[in-house]
Amino acid sequence: MTGALIRKLDAGARPKPEKTAPPQREPSPIGPGEASGAKSSEVSGNITSLHKLALAYYTQRNYEAAERAYLQALAAIQASSRRDHPELSQLLNNLGRLYFDQKRYQDAEPLYSHSLAIVEKEFGGDHPKVARRLVNLADLYFATGKHSEADACYRRAVSIEEREFGLKHPTTMGRLRSYAVMLRNMGKLAEAEAMEARAYFPRPGQERRSMPDRRFQEVPTSLQGISVPDRRRRKLRRTRQSRRRS
Repeated sequence: MTGALIRKLDAGARPKPEKTAPPQREPSPIGPGEASGAKSSEVSGNITSLHKLALAYYTQRNYEAAERAYLQALAAIQASSRRDHPELSQLLNNLGRLYFDQKRYQDAEPLYSHSLAIVEKEFGGDHPKVARRLVNLADLYFATGKHSEADACYRRAVSIEEREFGLKHPTTMGRLRSYAVMLRNMGKLAEAEAMEARAYFPRPGQERRSMPDRRFQEVPTSLQGISVPDRRRRKLRRTRQSRRRS
């Protein structure tokens, strides 16, 4: 059903052959532009309401109801004259996420791809929205064993966000860490450590430690659950007791 709906949306976006002009009708009290605008506003409001309802169901993990609301919103866009509706890309992406969570990867992939194509066309290939769509595709490709495709999508997303926000921006650093996790799961340990190193910036005056020391340093078992002030008080108590004995 989803694939057929996407094909209809694509077909609706193509130019249609010209038709003969319809016979003229008596003018209505309301101008055609006003009537068209009112109808368009009503349809857009209905689509937005369905989108919000779908998100609410998704949050409640009521996936069946969420899917139904998403499909109704997409059908409303398909039935309207607004094939370029501003919520279309987000609806496709969110429905894809719903399918991804249910491990319905074959259903999610065309939705993710179509959402990415819309955003690329609207904002260009270097927009942060493109990066977010690429990460969704990367997660899907990784889940289906397409590691080379996942790596390419994640690498492109990181490159976009680094150019847009800078290397030290929290968004870029978080993306680098997520990419490092994926690389580790792929068995690419050297590349993962390189990404982790790029995502780590010490505070001013703080000496940088090596990645293994920083990541694997553990508190001794005998001191776990004891705060530093507690240890200091115990040490001071033992010192006072030893002085009294002497």
